[in-house]
Amino acid sequence: MSLKLIGIVLVSVIGFAQASTPASDPGDLWQKIRNALMTPEGDKFFQQIKDAQIPPEHERFSGTVVSQPSPNELIVNVDNPVGDAILRFLIAVKRPVAVGAPVHFEGVVRAYSRNPYRLTLEVLPEDVEGLY
Repeated sequence: MSLKLIGIVLVSVIGFAQASTPASDPGDLWQKIRNALMTPEGDKFFQQIKDAQIPPEHERFSGTVVSQPSPNELIVNVDNPVGDAILRFLIAVKRPVAVGAPVHFEGVVRAYSRNPYRLTLEVLPEDVEGLY
C-alpha cells in the first residue's frame, strides 16, 4: 500500500473518529480501524490511535461476550464470532458475565494483534453497559 493511500486511510479514520454527529455509526468506525490495522502499515496506524478514547463523544460499540478469561478481561464479538475486542478492566468485574450477553462499550486503545485480529481497550466498569 502506498504512503499516499495510508494517508488517505488515516485522514478518513481520524475524521470519522472526530465526527460527533448522532448519525455516525460506531460499527463503521470499528471496521475502518480494523481495516487500517490489517494493512502492511498497520503498526504505523496503531501508533496514531494508541491511547485514544474510542468511539468518540461517549458513543459505544456493540458486541456480545464470547468469554471472560479473568475478572479483569472480557473477549467480545463486535464483528467476528470468535471475538475481536479484548476489554481489560482497571477494576475487576464483581460477577461473571454470561457468554452471549450483549454489551455496549467505549475504551482507550492499548494494543492489537493481527492473527487473530483483536483490538484491546482499557475500560472501567461504567464504560460497559450490560455487565449485570
